[in-house]
Amino acid sequence: MVVDPHPIAVGVDGRSGHLFVVSSPSGPGGASVVSMQDASSGRYLRVTPVGAYPAAIAVDERASRAFVANFLDDSVSILNTRSGSVVQTVRLARPSFLPGTLARIAIDARRQRIFALSLPPRIEGGSGSPYGALTILDERTGRVRRVVALRDPGTTLIVDDGTGRVVVHDDAGIQTLDAATGRVLQTVALSVMPMEMAIDPRTGHAVIINGRGFVRTQDAWAWIPGWLRQHIPFLPPVDRRLHAVDGSVRIVALPHP
Repeated sequence: MVVDPHPIAVGVDGRSGHLFVVSSPSGPGGASVVSMQDASSGRYLRVTPVGAYPAAIAVDERASRAFVANFLDDSVSILNTRSGSVVQTVRLARPSFLPGTLARIAIDARRQRIFALSLPPRIEGGSGSPYGALTILDERTGRVRRVVALRDPGTTLIVDDGTGRVVVHDDAGIQTLDAATGRVLQTVALSVMPMEMAIDPRTGHAVIINGRGFVRTQDAWAWIPGWLRQHIPFLPPVDRRLHAVDGSVRIVALPHP
């Protein structure tokens, strides 16, 4: 089987027997493409240009559609999995002077929803807004249904279509959302950002792997914002010391919509 020079992600449509390899440009001026191959033989069937620097792909076999998250221009390319052609391109709203940040994409086929996770935009020097977003799209029309702001989100995006839950994480902790509406159902605070998450299909619980890291020392006044504490004379200054925490595995019960 031939593989493109810079493969990023792969998706499979079992109904059509097609394999979709997402590839980034091999150099300046190169094209970002999705290569459709025969899943049995690896034979190339079609090469389709998509948006700038694709980062992820999700396939809905029942709808014969593949959804490609294009990182650099914040767009979603929707492909027909039988022909390999682009049937629609959905552009997400963002300020034109900021770089694209679309990093993950997932599907709830039962509710016909697409979830696109954007990281915080960063300009040269690392400055910029700390907020990313989870954009919820209608799978049938491509219309944006809702945008949920996330402060410094990670790259984990899990859709549990059996229960209608979406799980992401940001600096507030593990966020569980209703897949149909985008409403936040629960936030579970974490001391460090998780390295990986998965849903136990038997219990419906989230299994979270936390890597070793450093966290800020908390005091009894940590619930008061730092900008406010500095104007209250009887409160001690914010403790900015860090201490190490070991890696761990945590199991969290998730709410149902």
